[in-house]
Amino acid sequence: DSLLQGETLVHEFSHNQLYGMMEAGPFLETDGEALYYSPWRVDPRPLSGILLGAHAFLNVAHYIIRVAEAMNYPGEELGPVQEDAALRYYQCDLALKEISANGRITERGQALMKSLRGSLRALYQKVMSFPEEARNSARAAVDRHKNQYRISRGGYHRSTFKEAAL
Repeated sequence: DSLLQGETLVHEFSHNQLYGMMEAGPFLETDGEALYYSPWRVDPRPLSGILLGAHAFLNVAHYIIRVAEAMNYPGEELGPVQEDAALRYYQCDLALKEISANGRITERGQALMKSLRGSLRALYQKVMSFPEEARNSARAAVDRHKNQYRISRGGYHRSTFKEAAL
């Protein structure tokens, strides 16, 4: 479908955009092999990968909302689109918290994080206008993912990787 195709283009462009910005210098000081919870994957990821995901999915969420507003979807089609945007909001919120809690963020990284948090706040305003059902369903999906991740990593105790308080 065209929304998914557009989402994919925005996602991949966002990765390329951030990779380009990384050429000027790092956003995070490397932390060796440390891995952390990622709201998009079942395996732990380095913070740099989580940062790439947050940047991409924030852009994707804003894109989804803009398309939904422009297309004036009927109610039965709008609900899943709103749920998808809300899902991206909750995932990005967790990702930015994970980076903030565990990352050694450079000066350039601080500026990027400030921009990402501003984008997240703008997204929050939109998501909170969605029907409660869409928000609750997205939140439940994020909670299921966190629980599956914890179980797959041996439960709620710490393993060989770092995990922020979720």
